Order: sequence, then structure tokens, then C-alpha cells
Amino acid sequence: MAIQITPDQSRFLQDHYQAVLATAKSNGSPQVSTIYYEFDGETIVISAKKYTAKWKNIIRNPNCALVINDGHAQLLLYGTAEGVTEDPERLEEHRRISRILEQPEVSDQELSNRLTAQERTIIRIRPVKIFDNK
Repeated sequence: MAIQITPDQSRFLQDHYQAVLATAKSNGSPQVSTIYYEFDGETIVISAKKYTAKWKNIIRNPNCALVINDGHAQLLLYGTAEGVTEDPERLEEHRRISRILEQPEVSDQELSNRLTAQERTIIRIRPVKIFDNK
């Protein structure tokens, strides 16, 4: 179920690119990771390697949370995640992250080869609830 994100919340998400991602381990305990993300107004994308805990956790249980901090201002986002492993969608979503990190543009073939060699995937999160204290 998608939610309505306010213009202020959308700006906050788009003005930042680093967050803490919380996922659930197989035993139910929390796993947290500092990540870079990109928000396009509807979804958040994160690049992740297939062998990481965050990827394995999301595939097993798509419920997750993100905390985006900026001093005393913060936004807490709950979402449902999905894994993206196939090109061209993986390439398209990875380019979103590359732009915010100001990485140089490369051809689709070069990017695909690099992502495959690094075992990189995409975690795409659809927000279901947002709390902010800004």
C-alpha cells in the first residue's frame, strides 16, 4: 500500500542521500547498515551486493525501515522492499545512485559487467509509513 508523501518530506528525502537501513535477520533480531540511497519521489533505491546481510534479509522479509538524519531533524520511513537483479532494470536503477554519488557515466555493457563482477543488485523500497520530526 503506497502512501502520500508530503512535499516537505519529499524534499527532505531528495536533499539527502545517506541513511541507516534496518532489516530483520532470520532470528528476528535487527540488522542495521549505513547506506547511500536515491529517492525519485516514489521509491528509494539502494545498491547492495548479493552476499550481504541486508540483501539476504530483504529477500527473506521485505519489511524494512530507514532513518535519515540531519542534525536534530530526522525522517523515519517504513517500507516494503523488492530485489532487482536483472538488466536493464538493474542498470537503470543503479544509474540513479551513480548520479547522486557523481560517478562517471559508462556504457550499459561496461556497467553491467562491473555490477555482475561485484555481485551488485538493487533494493527498491516503496514507503508505507513516514514519521518526521523536522
